[in-house]
Amino acid sequence: MFRQCLLDIGLLQTEVDKLTDKECIQYLRFHHRKYWGISKILFLGFIEADEKTLNDIAKSANLSVKKQLSNDLSFICISKAANPKRIEKAKSYLAIAISKEEFELIFSISEYRLNELEMLYDLSIPTGFRIAKPLNNFNQNIELESFSFDNDIKYMVNLYNASCTCKDFEKSQRNQYKNGDIRRFCKHLTDVYKNNFGTDGLSDLNKFIINDGITVKNKTSSFILEKSPSKIFVNYDTTAEWWNIFMKNDKGEYVRYGYSPVEKRFAYNEKPIGLVPALRVKLEELSNPQSVINTKKQVPKKNVVIDPPKGCATTIFSLLVIITLIYLMC
Repeated sequence: MFRQCLLDIGLLQTEVDKLTDKECIQYLRFHHRKYWGISKILFLGFIEADEKTLNDIAKSANLSVKKQLSNDLSFICISKAANPKRIEKAKSYLAIAISKEEFELIFSISEYRLNELEMLYDLSIPTGFRIAKPLNNFNQNIELESFSFDNDIKYMVNLYNASCTCKDFEKSQRNQYKNGDIRRFCKHLTDVYKNNFGTDGLSDLNKFIINDGITVKNKTSSFILEKSPSKIFVNYDTTAEWWNIFMKNDKGEYVRYGYSPVEKRFAYNEKPIGLVPALRVKLEELSNPQSVINTKKQVPKKNVVIDPPKGCATTIFSLLVIITLIYLMC
């Protein structure tokens, strides 16, 4: 049943065959959205008490519960008492029909573990840059308008291919990174990923980056400062005018600071109070890695006294001197 549901929402047979039953349920629960928005479900033929329980489960799984038939339904959950005509009408809208038992099995999962789906995560990508790859049900071109006020260009974004027609994607070498690497994302891919595929299951840092619409540079360095409440991440490129600094605040939430390595200043004069001196040292090391001073003491060389030559040559020279003296005395 789960595998057929995945085929119904657009996955390829080859993709479904690689998923275990548990993985099928995981993907179906959290990535069943059709195009844009939250999936909608209608319960048919249930008594009031059962319907209330099912409604609570649906809301915990971020489903929108509908009371009437409509052409934007994603699922219909049916009981044996459901009206057959209403069931057929819902199916004509391409809604997936599931039983009460199937609904509870799929949507009662309390823990989200998308990162356990190996097919969605490319393990060859460094952990810090690794994000889930949408499967074939997201293989569609989405038209997105430019975010610039003075630009009316529209771009085509495809989540399955992780591609965009904007200049940043095509000319900034983002396409050199693999699908599933957050560095591949321009701001348009980031926006579509956030609003369509979602950030559930991602690391807290990558979730913050995508939700905040940040484009990622090719290097990241992390370190701990004495007064910092958590690890600090610097996302940078030695040729970039601005770097991103990520750290958690006192509430445990990620915040971002911009830093210019050329002008040696923070953007908008917003800086992490109390950490700036120590942080500047780390940032300078990243800016000029060759300028890091070698602290090892150099041992000065001692004056070397060259001894007179020894060996056979010295002996022969001495004999010649003696012979000469004897000759002169004769």
